[in-house]
Amino acid sequence: MIDYVNNMKQIAAKHGLASKPLWNTEGSWGTASLTSDAQVAAVARFYLLQWSNGVSRFYWFAWDDPAWGTLWDATHGPHPAAVAYQQVYDWMVGATMTSPCSVDATSTWTCGLSRPGGYQAQAIWNTATTLSYTPPSKFTRYSDLAGHIFPIKGGPLMIRAEPMLLETSAR
Repeated sequence: MIDYVNNMKQIAAKHGLASKPLWNTEGSWGTASLTSDAQVAAVARFYLLQWSNGVSRFYWFAWDDPAWGTLWDATHGPHPAAVAYQQVYDWMVGATMTSPCSVDATSTWTCGLSRPGGYQAQAIWNTATTLSYTPPSKFTRYSDLAGHIFPIKGGPLMIRAEPMLLETSAR
């Protein structure tokens, strides 16, 4: 996805359109058969990475299409990925991305966020493995994609494929 966005930016620049906003009007995991956990991770990573790479609007496809990135159905209601959609929305709206998403040698991704009043946050996930991670001491709590908030007590956290948000204080 990042390569695709970068290619689109190069094409736009080549044609004098670099100042135009970039939109992705349909994105999801498509028809791939993913576990519920992989769907949760995909929703959050899609939104964070699109934002980080300068996509000014990104639209999920689809809320209730049983074949394409389904977030809801009449039998089960909202899927866990729909809850993740709401959580990542809450993380992003009103925030500023202070450092674009980047990946290190361990496949750990981080994206820095801030809000007025001194609030700082970092979205973090690992695409290769579950990894023990000790966050910087400035972070006092973390939020998961199910909407739970946990205190950080100075020890390591387990970083997985699903992004979590490390925070200095309440939003």
